[in-house]
Amino acid sequence: MKHSQLINIAHRLGYTSISDRGLCKGFTAMWTQAVCCGDLNTFNRRLGILQTYADMPDDLLKRINQVRDMIKQGVQINNNLEALVEIPALFDNITFYLKPYVAKEALGGKFLGQHHEMEVSQYIQSKKLEDLGGLDLAFRTTDQYTRAELTSYLKNISDKLKDRTDVAINFGANSHSVAVRVLGNDEFQLIDTNHLDKMGRKYTSEELAKELNSSFINDSWQDWFTEPEPLVLSTSIFTNQNNPLDLEELRATSSITHVVTDKSNFSLLRTAAQTNDVAVIKRIDFQHSNLNLDLALGEALSTAAAIDSVDAAKYLLTIPGMNVNKPQHPISAIFNAILNKNFDLAKDISQHPSFDPNNTFALGNVLHCLANVQNSTPETLLFAQDFFQNYPNVDINKKNSMGNTPLYEACVTGNIELAKLLIENGAKIDELNANNHSALHGAALSGNSDLIELLLNEGLDCNQANSSNETPLHFACLSGKKDAVEKLLAHSASCNIRSERGFTPLDLACLNDHHELIPSLLGRTKLTRKEIEPDSPLARLIPCCNKNVQNDFLKKALNTYIDDRKSGPEYLNFLNLGIHRDQKVAAARALLASLDGAELDLKSHQEALTNGVLSSLYALYRDQKMSPAMAPTSADNLPEIDLQIPLSSKGNSIRICISEIPQDDLGREPIDQSSINETSQTSLPLKSKTN
Repeated sequence: MKHSQLINIAHRLGYTSISDRGLCKGFTAMWTQAVCCGDLNTFNRRLGILQTYADMPDDLLKRINQVRDMIKQGVQINNNLEALVEIPALFDNITFYLKPYVAKEALGGKFLGQHHEMEVSQYIQSKKLEDLGGLDLAFRTTDQYTRAELTSYLKNISDKLKDRTDVAINFGANSHSVAVRVLGNDEFQLIDTNHLDKMGRKYTSEELAKELNSSFINDSWQDWFTEPEPLVLSTSIFTNQNNPLDLEELRATSSITHVVTDKSNFSLLRTAAQTNDVAVIKRIDFQHSNLNLDLALGEALSTAAAIDSVDAAKYLLTIPGMNVNKPQHPISAIFNAILNKNFDLAKDISQHPSFDPNNTFALGNVLHCLANVQNSTPETLLFAQDFFQNYPNVDINKKNSMGNTPLYEACVTGNIELAKLLIENGAKIDELNANNHSALHGAALSGNSDLIELLLNEGLDCNQANSSNETPLHFACLSGKKDAVEKLLAHSASCNIRSERGFTPLDLACLNDHHELIPSLLGRTKLTRKEIEPDSPLARLIPCCNKNVQNDFLKKALNTYIDDRKSGPEYLNFLNLGIHRDQKVAAARALLASLDGAELDLKSHQEALTNGVLSSLYALYRDQKMSPAMAPTSADNLPEIDLQIPLSSKGNSIRICISEIPQDDLGREPIDQSSINETSQTSLPLKSKTN
C-alpha cells in the first residue's frame, strides 16, 4: 500500500488535516500502541482493510456507513466488520498524535508536541493497553551516527530486546518518523509509511542502518565515493508499564564537539531541545564546538520554549554565551513561552543577563506579545505587572511592523485589564497605527463593551475615521457584538459615515449576516436606492427581523424610493417605455400611506407596484398584511417552541482575515494571533459582490 493511498482514504473519510508531511508520526504511534499491548492482529486487520480499499476510498466510506446501519439495527457483526467500522477511530487517533496542540484545552491547557506520546496516549489507548498500565517510555535519546556507528547501536538494541515482543522503537529524523521492532537476534521489522510494502521484510543491523539513512533522506549518489554526513536521529523505545525496561546502557556519554545539522536545518542541539533531552545537551562541548553559539543557543532555547521542553530550556539558560534575544526571526524564546502561557519560563528568560526588554520580532515587543495571549489569565496580568516593575524603561508605545502599539493589540483582543495596566503605565491612548486605526477601533473589533466605555471615558472620538474612512462603529458591526454597537450609539456614533468603498455600518452588519444589529442601526441610517433593491444585503436580511422592523424598513425604503425617483428621469430607458415616473411615485406614496393606516384601494396602482424595485417592497407589504398583528406578545402568552440551533448560511459569512506567523521549523501550525489581524492594517474585508 502506498503513502498517497492512505492520504486519499483519510481525506475521503473527512480527515483533511492529515497531510503528506504528517501521517508518519500518527501511524507509527498507533502501531507502537498495538505492539506494546500485544494487539498487532487488530492493527494488521485494519491495515488489511485499508489495503483492500486502497484505490476505492468512496467504496470504503459507503461500506462503513452500511455496517454502522447494521449495528443500529441490532445486527451482530464479525471481527472483520468490527475492524471496518473502527477505521474512522484509527484515523481519529492518528490525527490526535499528529496535532495534539489542537486539543490543548482537553489536555489540561498544556501545549503538547508530537514527542509527548505518553501524555497523548492516555486519552486514546486501547482497553488492552490500559489493562497493562498504559504506555511506558523506557528510553529516549538523540544522537548523531555514522553508518558504522548506527549499525553498532542497532546491534546493541537487538541484544537488549531480542526476547521482548512487547517493545516498539520509534526513530525520527529530518521531519519523518518510522517504527521498528526486534524480531530476534539481529533481526528487525521496519514500519515506514513511505514504504509500507517493506513491512514483511526482515533486516539485519547493517541493513537497517542503510535503510534508515535512505528513509530519512540522508544518503545520495555521492555515498558511492564518500561517507555520508552522520544521521541526526532521535530514538524512543516504548513498552507497557506492567513490563518496564532498563535501557540506560544504550545511552552514549562521550563528549561532542562536531555538531551535525540535518537536512531540515535542525542541529543535534536543536533536536535535543525539541525532545527535552538534557543528557545530550550536556554532552556537547560548547567551548570547543563548531556551533555559532550566539545563534545556535538562542534557536535551541526558542525551540524548547515553543513546546514546553522546560528541562532543556532551563539548562540552556545556564550555558555561557547564551543570547536569549536570538533568533529574532521567526521568534525568540520569551515570545514562545508567553504565547504558551508558560510564565515561569518566561520569567526565567526575562531575568537572564542577556535579556533585552525592547527586543522585538514581527509581532512587536514583549508587551505586544502579552496583549496577544488568547484567553488571558490572571497569570498574564501578573507577569505584565512584574515586567513593568523590573523594566520601567520598556518602550510602552513601541509600534510593531503594522504600526500597532501594545495598547492597540490589547484592545483588539479585548483584554481590558491589560489595557488598563498599559494606560496606567503611560501608554498613549490617542496613538494611531499605520492605517489610522485608534485604540477604539481595536476595542470595537473585539466587541468588548466595557473596554469601549473605558476608552470613550478617556476621551476618544467614536466617529474618528481611519484611512479608509471607517469608524469604530464599522468595526463593531463587523464583529457583530450588539453590546458594543449599542455602547457606541449611546455615545452618538454616526450611522451615516460611509467608508471609501461606500459602506455604512449597517451595510457591514448585513454583509456579515448580523441581522440582529438591524433594529439598532436602521432608524439611524439614511438609505440609498442601491440599499433598498431586492438583492441588496439589507433587503436579503430584513425577513429575518421581526414585523415591526420590517415595517420600519418598508417606510424608510419607500421614502428613499420616492426621493430617488422624483429626481430621476421620466422613464428609465431611452425609448420612453414602461411606467412613468409620476405613476411610480404615486404608487409608492399610496403604499406608504397604507402603511400609516390610511384606507386606500391599491388596485389602481397595481401596474406600478408590481414592477421593478417597488415589486419587492409591495411583496413585503403583502406579507405584512397577511401576518398577525404586530403588537408585542406578552411573555406569559408565548407558545412553547422546540429550540434548535440554526445552521449558518453557507457562503454568506464574512470572516476577519488573519495573517499568521510563518510556520516554524517544528512543523507546528502557525499560532493564530489576533494582533496580526489584517483589519489592524488594512480596510475592513468585504464581500466581493454587493449588488
